[in-house]
Amino acid sequence: ELEEAARQVQALESESSGIYVDLAALALVKAQVQAGKVDEAIAVLQGLKAEGEFKALVQQRIARLQIESGKPAEAIATLGAASDATSLEIIGDAHVAATQPDKARDVYARALQALKADAPQRGLLETKLSDVGGEVPASEDVTAQ
Repeated sequence: ELEEAARQVQALESESSGIYVDLAALALVKAQVQAGKVDEAIAVLQGLKAEGEFKALVQQRIARLQIESGKPAEAIATLGAASDATSLEIIGDAHVAATQPDKARDVYARALQALKADAPQRGLLETKLSDVGGEVPASEDVTAQ
């Protein structure tokens, strides 16, 4: 079934481009991950011709899969110099996976600074920061950005 899906994605890529190819590839990636074929899923994501915000989302997904497959250093490299809160959180997760709590603490703190005070993911990020020994700023210290 996965092989057939992969063939269909390749056929779409050769005939067209755009959202349908991307959606088909994402469906294939989901199936590959569910089947435990994480390296194949990463390869499919790396082959997408993503641009703009979609590219950032693809890079984040690749990094999460790299962490899941025991390759936190690759995840950090994948996200490079990203400065958005989500990417920073994933980089922090990679440092945790690499047993580098000091680096994780620094990155989680930067991710919190990049978030608005009322961001829904703030609570989880504060928990992650606390888990690596960081101090969560008091609520009055947090400014909406």
